[in-house]
Amino acid sequence: MSRVGKYPVPVPAGVTASLQGRTFVAKGRMGEMQMSMPVAVDY
Repeated sequence: MSRVGKYPVPVPAGVTASLQGRTFVAKGRMGEMQMSMPVAVDY
């Protein structure tokens, strides 16, 4: 089993990352990205 998922993900300066319900949202100077988290993902 991989242990990579246990490490924190660095967020660059000027980028905001948040969870809105089951949706991950990242905003930066080049735009915005949204990704729906599957039900199987525990966070």
